[in-house]
Amino acid sequence: MKDVRAMFERGLRPYVPAAALPEVVDWFSEGKVHLRISRPRHSKLGDYRPAQPKLGLPVPRISINGNLNSYAFLVTLAHEFAHHRVWERHGPKARAHGPEWQSDFRDLINRFLGQGVFPAELEGQLVMSMARAKASTCADPDLYRALRAYDQQQAIRLEDLPGGTVFALPNGRQFKKGALRRNRFLCRDLVNGREYCVAGLAEVRVLG
Repeated sequence: MKDVRAMFERGLRPYVPAAALPEVVDWFSEGKVHLRISRPRHSKLGDYRPAQPKLGLPVPRISINGNLNSYAFLVTLAHEFAHHRVWERHGPKARAHGPEWQSDFRDLINRFLGQGVFPAELEGQLVMSMARAKASTCADPDLYRALRAYDQQQAIRLEDLPGGTVFALPNGRQFKKGALRRNRFLCRDLVNGREYCVAGLAEVRVLG
């Protein structure tokens, strides 16, 4: 057991705040769920997959993008580990971000509050986020912005650009920014001329 804990401590130390490390190691040291540090993905920060032996996945797996800052990594990890806890108890019966998940996510995050894990401003944003109906990293744009503020390199986001700006998404598709629709912008695809809703928090590259 000591060897397993030591392995996880070494592996996780570069990714999570030091004060959170003992708690996080406890989540994985029993070997009931695997953790994979993933290459950067623009479509998601992390994911959870339950065990699927027939598909070559004998143990549940969590994957987290390895380019996240330590606070975003920890919150995303808690998000996905809450999915694991819900699946272990309820299987596919529970909704993805239903009350069971919300309760488990709050429980996991609460273990780090008041422990010097998060900066005071970010901790305050976490508390406000968890008080809302859906405490999810990407579902709450205020929490997402608060976490990304600690990135070493600040990306350009669609919401920062003036209307009419021509931009490209990470997948290469090019658009012209249009009017705001709630938290998304109606943008015209420069290739097919159609309009699509693009999240204001999407990372973009300005063209021209």
